[in-house]
Amino acid sequence: MTTVESLLCEVNPLLEARLALKCGEQLFFGESLLLEHHTNEAPSASGRHSRHSESHRHSESHNRDHHNKGKKEKGHHSKGDREQNKHDSLQNAIANAKETVRKALQEGGTPSTCAGFPQTVMDEITKLKKENESIRKEMDELRSLFKDLEKRIMRRVGAYSSMHSYVTDRLQWMRFDYCHGGLFSAGRRVLILGDGNLSFSVAFANARPEVELSATVLEHESALISRYQSAARMLTHLRSLSHRVRVLFGVDARCLPLKWKNRFDDIIWNFPHPGGKTNLRKSRQLMSAVFKSISSILSSGHFHVTLARNQSGLDHEAIVRRHFFKSNSLPAHSRDSWQIAYLAAEWNLSVEDVHPFDPHLLPLYSASGYHNRDQIFHSCCGAETITFVLTPPLFSLKALKCYENELFADKEPGCFHELKPFFRHDISILYEEANAMSYWESVLFEMIREVCGSLVVAIEEVQQLRSIAPNGLSNRIYRITWQAWRKPLSKSLCNALQEQLREIIKSTVRQRKMKIVLT
Repeated sequence: MTTVESLLCEVNPLLEARLALKCGEQLFFGESLLLEHHTNEAPSASGRHSRHSESHRHSESHNRDHHNKGKKEKGHHSKGDREQNKHDSLQNAIANAKETVRKALQEGGTPSTCAGFPQTVMDEITKLKKENESIRKEMDELRSLFKDLEKRIMRRVGAYSSMHSYVTDRLQWMRFDYCHGGLFSAGRRVLILGDGNLSFSVAFANARPEVELSATVLEHESALISRYQSAARMLTHLRSLSHRVRVLFGVDARCLPLKWKNRFDDIIWNFPHPGGKTNLRKSRQLMSAVFKSISSILSSGHFHVTLARNQSGLDHEAIVRRHFFKSNSLPAHSRDSWQIAYLAAEWNLSVEDVHPFDPHLLPLYSASGYHNRDQIFHSCCGAETITFVLTPPLFSLKALKCYENELFADKEPGCFHELKPFFRHDISILYEEANAMSYWESVLFEMIREVCGSLVVAIEEVQQLRSIAPNGLSNRIYRITWQAWRKPLSKSLCNALQEQLREIIKSTVRQRKMKIVLT
């Protein structure tokens, strides 16, 4: 059943309908007697007459009710008749209320219908309606955009599987690239030396499909297949990639063809071995010959060599932690090793970077040993990949100082690089004025730093060697430590620089008439 409350929200602004609603409400909920007849007409000029007529009707109604009440007491009406009369009165009141509301709604809320409301309220209602329409429109646009976005997402979901596979592969290679310091991302033309069973070439070709790869082995094809059981399978795979991979047999890394000059961006050699039982002398000779050959064909590229732990002679802990700079502490280079940085420096090759080698990132690769052939050889247990770059041949102290200062002019005194060769030379000085030794010592140190720049990392007195010369002059021994960061110092080059420094000191002492003697 429709109640009066459900209609209240619609007729509340209509003052003319309030009387009907009040009547209906009291009929349904109240116990007071109500008018059986009421009107929805607006008050007229004859308001007093209307009120008088209403009062007269109310009096008559009251008399009729009183008369009916008397009849009730006398028992002339049954209980069922009274219930029926009450129900009829309620239906009539609700019907009249509905009719009033219908007429009010048909008038459309005109100013005459809503005469009781100020114009500002009506304007506010109109404004709210417009805002509501605007919000609905924005919601529809948002719903449309959402549906369009959902369609785009669904179209891309179809390609998710292939994209996920691609991203996974690239992340794997990025991890490999990080662990090896970007060794194989610099160039598109790659030469691999001495690849044994060719497993590294296969793994590398699969990981880098965009490179042009030249894989070389020392043996001829028949000897290679006979020696390594897996070589035939690897060779078949590489030949299936003949559009970008070629395999060369009988290539000796110690004498690479000069026609290969500038042909490759990167050259890779993993776990070089001189053959036979491991021997430091043979290993150094092999690497020295290879460095000589590499320097003749490499220009702006990189040469990457992977060695077993402690073979290089560099500090493995510094490599793992990437702590390459030391203050007032010499690099921890092992003499009982290949001394790879010093061998390379003889041929102007400088260690640019070193990273741990992780063979697990190349699952197809297995480094083959000399005796055990296809058995894994030094492919784990802390292997290191050393990256070399070629530097220009410089021989004079002045030229080398200028070359170094272009990048490292502000190098702090006493700061050493863990990956660069260093050498120490002593000079002996006699002081003619014992009471002015501190002054002339400071003048000497300043002169050496001015001549050598950052090539001389440290100058210190060897105090246990203090003495008095036969001529009675005080003798002091000073140890000069040389190290260049941009161009590596070889033993022969550093000896030459030391001799040039001695000549400059002698010349300067004579010109400035310094009270010291270089012995």
